Amino acid sequence: MRYWLNAIRLTVLIVGLGALPSPLLAQEAPLDSAADAEAVAPADLRSPEVEGASTDVSLIQFQDRAKTALALAEAALAAEEERLYELAARNSRRVLSGRRPSVAQAAANVRLWEQSIRRLEQDHGDLFDTLNDVVEWVGSDIVEASRRLSAQRDGIGESAEEGPDPGRAEAKSDVPEQAERMPEAPADSELAVGDVFRDCPDCPELIVVPAGRFAMGSPDSEPSRDSDEGPVCQVAIGYRLAVAVYEVTRGEFGRFVAATNRVMGTSCSNWWLGRWWKKAGIGWHEPGFSQAEDHPVVCVSWNDAKAYARWLSQETGKRYRLPSEAEWEYVARAGSPAPRYWQEDLDQCGNANGADASTDFRRRTACDDGFVETSPVGSYAANAFGLHDVLGNVREWVEDCWNETYSGAPSTGRAWRRGDCGLRIVRGGAWNDIPQALRFADRYADTTGLRGNKYGFRVVRTLER
Repeated sequence: MRYWLNAIRLTVLIVGLGALPSPLLAQEAPLDSAADAEAVAPADLRSPEVEGASTDVSLIQFQDRAKTALALAEAALAAEEERLYELAARNSRRVLSGRRPSVAQAAANVRLWEQSIRRLEQDHGDLFDTLNDVVEWVGSDIVEASRRLSAQRDGIGESAEEGPDPGRAEAKSDVPEQAERMPEAPADSELAVGDVFRDCPDCPELIVVPAGRFAMGSPDSEPSRDSDEGPVCQVAIGYRLAVAVYEVTRGEFGRFVAATNRVMGTSCSNWWLGRWWKKAGIGWHEPGFSQAEDHPVVCVSWNDAKAYARWLSQETGKRYRLPSEAEWEYVARAGSPAPRYWQEDLDQCGNANGADASTDFRRRTACDDGFVETSPVGSYAANAFGLHDVLGNVREWVEDCWNETYSGAPSTGRAWRRGDCGLRIVRGGAWNDIPQALRFADRYADTTGLRGNKYGFRVVRTLER
């Protein structure tokens, strides 16, 4: 009952803040007139006394309110998660102290807690995504339209007969020099297999991979396999695909956050003793361990990864996206039918960043890979397709919904959008994963809103013919 009361309070809170006015959600195209800009601004942010000149201020205030609503919504969710966790922990302590009849009751409480958390994230995931979309949209299209309107009011739009306009040169200076000097990216039709390129100076580096067929999943004879890795199915990738050479870095993700004002929350989940434990005060910028700009970004959810791909598509005019699960395994294997691209566990440290001798995990490798947590992308050799860190460093979000087996899975490489779509798949193993998880066929799934300190992603785009 308390869960639903909190959900109602959360809804009332956001509606009360006015963060989701219907005119804004209905607006999709960039604003081209002052009337358009005024139409989407909340009524109490419009000021007749400063009509026109107040547009920029109103938009900034509106954006701040949307960000505040999102932050408070996430705080409410975190508080509810904490309450449920404390309830489970308290009941577990009662078991251990003999005030409960069995450990089974404690396990049931923990399961109930996990189910409640999943319901919370699923119920509010769309809400958080909508609020973040509001913030991103206000931070790009509206602000850009407002800048153009302000420039027009300053006289930049005067006719040529009136002579040179000094304001025009000043407006041009608002465009970064880098954008003016940026060389054109090669046309998709000019790219060949193995070509490495970028669509913009700060875009992820991409490599063109060959089309082909492969056997997805693992045979019953593969050591450490799980039942969700079968039945083995044949998949054909019959189109041209470009894949990020590296996992998206903290520096690349930081530029996205700065450009869109995306609200990333104030907590991240740590994987310990077989489950996630949410920790306040950490996030992608400070995950609880040291990272440089060339480390893979962590503490990002599936929703965050999708938002990054959308933003990159808007910036470049190309369609960036997350890989499908089939695409991910195809490019990770790069033609290999083996469990991984090394033979023995002791070879792991020369090929990937996983749970090694520097950790305290029970099932770790005996070698030392040189990193306790994440490593700079590209620290280990690339696979046969030229991709780095497809195994180890961070687990990578993919597009697909969760299904327990591959029965009925698409055979064309497309994402499987049926099943439990509140859960999305992560692949590849991470810096704190045991050798079993550092296999091409290993699969795991998590809720779309979970931000974990071992979760990252890479992007792909289908090339035009």
